[in-house]
Amino acid sequence: MKLKNIERIFSEAIGNNQKRLLFDFNFGKLCFKCLILIENKVLMISNLSHSIGHSVVFDENNEFSTYVPKDFYSSIVNELKEMFNDNKINIMWAKFDEYLSDFDISKYSEGSKSDVNKILITMKTKDNDYDIDGDKPYFKKWIRHIVNEVSPKNIKKTARYFGKKIALFCEKENISTGWSNKIQKKSFDFFDINSVENELNDLIKEQIAHKKR
Repeated sequence: MKLKNIERIFSEAIGNNQKRLLFDFNFGKLCFKCLILIENKVLMISNLSHSIGHSVVFDENNEFSTYVPKDFYSSIVNELKEMFNDNKINIMWAKFDEYLSDFDISKYSEGSKSDVNKILITMKTKDNDYDIDGDKPYFKKWIRHIVNEVSPKNIKKTARYFGKKIALFCEKENISTGWSNKIQKKSFDFFDINSVENELNDLIKEQIAHKKR
């Protein structure tokens, strides 16, 4: 699926040197807190009414998958049925896109770590088909594997925080992400993608140097 207005949001934010946009979105009786990570091309959307969140990853064409964890879907399906007599989640995304059509990015802040943590703490799921570390919403560390390959589910979770570019790099270099159920020193590293890229490159260089010893 593609949101017609997201490309403008990305473009204007880059022009204004804004790395994040924190804002509210209401869908019927449901209240959402949202965070757009500009460099990562990620949208974190938290259904505060049910304390459950989801993260959307946009590709190079600004398209995204509408596949969501079962518990996130369950948190909005009743509202879909009540408002539209339908259960298709694309309806909510269409309303979200309408909201973005009048979105003035100059009115919104990047949000503090405390603000963002209110979203992160809801990024949990019991849907193991979606996330095997669903009870761990906080990034902890990078792990480079020598023997075992990184799992596709781990790569997808990496993308939901750090974006598609970093996830593809991790897949290529066999680097996985470690997660925790408690906030960590590195839990907000996804705020600065340039620093992440430097850290990952240093990790690879260190391992190459270690092999040569």
